[in-house]
Amino acid sequence: MKPLLFLNKYLKRGHERSVQIKKNIYLSFIIKGLSILVNLSLVPLTIDYVNAVQYGIWLTLSSIVSWLSFFDIGFGNGLRNKLTEALTLRKITLAKSYVSTTYAFIALMSLIVFVSVVLMNQFINWQKILNTSVIDEASLSNIALLIITFFCLQFLFQLINTIVISKQETAKASLFNLVSNSITLLIILIIRKQTVGNLYNLVIVTGSSIVFVLIIASIILFKGAYKNISPSIKYVKFKFINSLIGVGLKFFLIQIGAIVLFQTNNIIISQLFSPIEVTEYNVSFRYFNISLMIFSILIAPYWSAFTEAWTKKEFYWINSHLKKLIYIVALLSFLNIILLIFSDKIFSLWIGDAVKVRKSLSIIVAISVIFQMWQSIYINFLNGISKVKLQLILVIITSLLNIPLAYILGKTIGLSGVILSTVILYLIIGIVVYIQTKKIINNSATGIWNA
Repeated sequence: MKPLLFLNKYLKRGHERSVQIKKNIYLSFIIKGLSILVNLSLVPLTIDYVNAVQYGIWLTLSSIVSWLSFFDIGFGNGLRNKLTEALTLRKITLAKSYVSTTYAFIALMSLIVFVSVVLMNQFINWQKILNTSVIDEASLSNIALLIITFFCLQFLFQLINTIVISKQETAKASLFNLVSNSITLLIILIIRKQTVGNLYNLVIVTGSSIVFVLIIASIILFKGAYKNISPSIKYVKFKFINSLIGVGLKFFLIQIGAIVLFQTNNIIISQLFSPIEVTEYNVSFRYFNISLMIFSILIAPYWSAFTEAWTKKEFYWINSHLKKLIYIVALLSFLNIILLIFSDKIFSLWIGDAVKVRKSLSIIVAISVIFQMWQSIYINFLNGISKVKLQLILVIITSLLNIPLAYILGKTIGLSGVILSTVILYLIIGIVVYIQTKKIINNSATGIWNA
């Protein structure tokens, strides 16, 4: 009982915003842990229900369709900041207009995406794209259309996630995902005994589960705790689109640049070496990603918390929590060192002799994760206060530099050289955003440093 009493006192101690963050982190750890267990159970069960080939087809189709999410052009992140600012200043009517306008815009975009894809779908050769003939073209086309339908519905109703995050209740967003995956798991457990496994059923079960949970969550919250900001047609103000999209578009461009920067390593490694080196790198990254996953949970509530604190001009709170996050990165860096020391033994137990991970690669991957955590402290702060113009320029420059630099270092040093390119660029970004953060907090930022 004493540990529980201590935890209860700890969670209730401190600034109201800090208490909110601690509670969300605590709940997120529990929810994420349960989600991992559900997902671990769901993967083999799903593969068993259909088969490995159909499961792969479903994953690939879902990945392709997920790129359509870029059609929100950063509107979600724009809403996240603007809504937090409005709620902090107690401008409820303005907050309601932001929510209503965003729902109207995303509903329109969802409809445009759906109609466009329906018209194009009949001309797409999915068998060629997916490199498979195990399912006939007509069936693949129908399955793709079904996935797109659920995607468009999710695209609209997942705005409730943005709203709960804006209100600094990040654990709720994780809970929605846990509930939908649990429903999927339960339904598959039932239907696998009553029906022959097929991709149609899998798409319907997975797609409808998440949409159902998001709709129910939206109804409950907008009828209850969020009633004062619930979307309404009469509060749709298209004059706010420029305000929402102004920040959102920058976030959108940053996301694209980040994908180019962070997602090209596999392609470069495959081109310079072979797919086995891609596997070696990904095994190492997944291993050291443990600390990054922990840090992601810890920092998740801070974006909107920084927005609120900045709006209230509570600079002392911002400073103290930036320092706390640095201490956390230091502790997780120590964890990475421990992981590095025991990496060979753990790799041997985990994957056996299937893949040999070089120590030099493990060292450079461990460093890259540390730098990524460090820079994300300041990026979250700058995102929260909408000072992202310099970050946008940085991401564009580094994404253009990454491929040639990775190629040169890869040719010179080998596999570790490709990852060293990422480390160098992480360090450059980290130094610049650190300087910008210090300038802004010290009220000495001018020009691009204050944009």
